[in-house]
Amino acid sequence: MGMVVKNNISALNTLNTMNRNNSALSKSLEKVSSGMKINSAADDASGYAISERMRVQIRSLDQANQNAQNGNKLLKTAEGAVSSTLDILKTLKEKVVNAANDTNTTADRQIIQDELNQAIDQINDNASVTFNGKTLIDGSMNKAVVTATTSAFTNQSLGSTTASNSQLTALLDRNGNTLDIKANDKIKVSFVQNGRTFTTEYTVSNTSLSTIFTNASSAAGASLG
Repeated sequence: MGMVVKNNISALNTLNTMNRNNSALSKSLEKVSSGMKINSAADDASGYAISERMRVQIRSLDQANQNAQNGNKLLKTAEGAVSSTLDILKTLKEKVVNAANDTNTTADRQIIQDELNQAIDQINDNASVTFNGKTLIDGSMNKAVVTATTSAFTNQSLGSTTASNSQLTALLDRNGNTLDIKANDKIKVSFVQNGRTFTTEYTVSNTSLSTIFTNASSAAGASLG
């Protein structure tokens, strides 16, 4: 008996159409549930890459903001201790003036002295106030600085007039707008040489592009040597 193979082309076409519709529906539901137009590189490769770079920048800015808030909390803690100490000093002066009154007996002056000793102990306690394990107003924080930093420009396209001897403070973007780089700013240069990544940091000052890359290349050569 011969074998008969039957193909239902209409049914196969219908199945393929249903699969495509289900795939499109899944993507639409994903966008609705996430609230985002682009959820993966498959939706828009270039848009996804841009959004990821923006996410990195936003997270950096969020952390910089958090750093500033933590610094503000530290300052408020120190301010409270200093304010308390100033109030105590006012009280000390008042007590000392009172003790100088000749109408006071020896016992009176002893009571005043005891109050002075308690106030001095409180000043010492204030000097030991801490924030996250750091002692704030005992003099050990004199050189400490709270900073909130972020990268101002990353992979910035430079203007067509940029030359190797262009100073960093004079750099313009491709639209002719100044990058507003200051002489006391710090820049970080990263590059790859012989399969190794090198990163160096400079203070802008009057440095030119050629000087930076010459020095960076020399430093990399010394490291490889």
